[in-house]
Parts: sequence; structure tokens; C-alpha cells
Amino acid sequence: MPWKGKLFGWGKPKPFLGFLPLAGDATAVALSQLKEPILENRAGNSMTLSLEQLEAPSVDVAIRLMLEQCNRKLKFMRRFAKVPQPDPRKTKANFRLWKYRLGRPYAAVSKPPGILVEMSADIASADWDYAKNWEMARLLSVSIRAEDVKALLSVMVHPPAVRSDSDPCVWLQRIQIAAAQLAVWAEMKNNVPVEESLVAKILQGPLDWSVDAAAIALVQRANEEPESVLSVVKLLKELLDRIPGEGYWSCRETAVRNAMLIENLDADDRAEFEFHLARL
Repeated sequence: MPWKGKLFGWGKPKPFLGFLPLAGDATAVALSQLKEPILENRAGNSMTLSLEQLEAPSVDVAIRLMLEQCNRKLKFMRRFAKVPQPDPRKTKANFRLWKYRLGRPYAAVSKPPGILVEMSADIASADWDYAKNWEMARLLSVSIRAEDVKALLSVMVHPPAVRSDSDPCVWLQRIQIAAAQLAVWAEMKNNVPVEESLVAKILQGPLDWSVDAAAIALVQRANEEPESVLSVVKLLKELLDRIPGEGYWSCRETAVRNAMLIENLDADDRAEFEFHLARL
């Protein structure tokens, strides 16, 4: 079942979920519209979306979660007409969640242990609250060792099935934020500096929803640990510099809005982020 053209309001302003914009990628916006024909078996055995611009690889994960939710096995393909510049797939980070083969994304990390998945799901299932979820992550992180952080972050690309009837995109975003918050607390507890943080390396990795999650958790770390402010601000600025001007990349809005929440933000840095905010 081919589906071509600009999808269901792509480009319209998106509401804000706490401190994270709801997924505005064309496919993500379309998923709720596509769910009905898939449930009613009107989509056949395959569906192909033809899109103008490359999208975040986490969209593929959201598609899989939606198909599992519908209990349907369906070959779901996306075709992109253009890769924007700078190429959002490229990174110099030595740890990454995603890699690409022949232009297609695949998970670069193994599936995590169930206990780490459940911790992330428990936070994601709670009422969404920026501060309360952060505190919940602090309490749960007590049992997480430094060597568990890599496996914990793999929850971002190997999430649990959607609980109840939640929207797959929102569920995935919440899972990713929960995993990032848990990982940041574990790194803080083990005195891992921001410069050596695996969460920070995600922020430096291929552009994706997981980058949004890393930005949120690192800003929370900066407010918890004032000595980390300069390092976190530097990472956010570097991120903004490599986001393409074409296509939809939620990490631009996430980085800017969360940067404005840093309590000890230098006046010049605040003015710079305010400039970016005015251009959103």
C-alpha cells in the first residue's frame, strides 16, 4: 500500500509535552491515521511511505511498537527523496545507539536485561512530570552500576511493548527520557564527568529522538550539579550547530527550550539560546 506526499499536517506547529515536543516527523504524525486501516486489515501485507526528507531512526521503532499494538505483521517501508546537509546520520561519537547500512538505520547495541527495561517502563508509565520523573529515576538508580549504563541506554532502541492504549510515539519518547534520566543518575553517582558520559555521547550521535532524551537528562544534571553547566551548554551548542535547516528535527526545539531551564546559565549563553528560541 503506497502512501505518497506530505503527510497529515506535516510542518504545522506541534504541542509541547512537558519539555519535549510531541513527535512531528511526517511518519509519526501519520501513524494514528494509519492505525485504523492496519487494524481493519485494509493495508494488505505491506505499506510504503514516500517522504521528502530523511527522518529520525526512532520513527522505525515507533512503527514497530504500533504494529505490535495492532497485533499485525506488516512490511512497513519508508523511502526518502533527500538527505539534508549536514548529514544527520554522521557522528564522531565512539558510542552510538544507531548505525547505518546502505542508508538504513539499525540498532548498534544489544537488547538490555529485563530489569533495566522495567525500571524505564515504570517511570514512563507514571504521570509525565519533569521534576517528579527525575526524582523517581534518582531513587531507582541506586541499584544501577556504572557498567550497566550502556545496557540501560539500549532500552532507547529496544523498548518494551506499549502499555495500555498509549500512543506509540509518546510511549517511546517517555521510555527514552526515563532511560536517559536513570543513566545520568548512575553516572553522577559513580562520578563520571560529563566529558566521559555515555549520555553525552548520545547527544553527539546521529540525530534522533534519543538525542532529545539525552538533552533533557543532561540539563537536569546541570541543575543538580552546577559544575556541569559549562560542559552541558557546550554540548547543546555543538548539537544546534549540526542540525540541518531542512526537514523536521525535534532535537532543535528540545535543546533550546531545555537550555533555557538551566538555572545558572550565563547571560551571554542565555541570549544566544533566546536567539535560537525566537527562530523556532
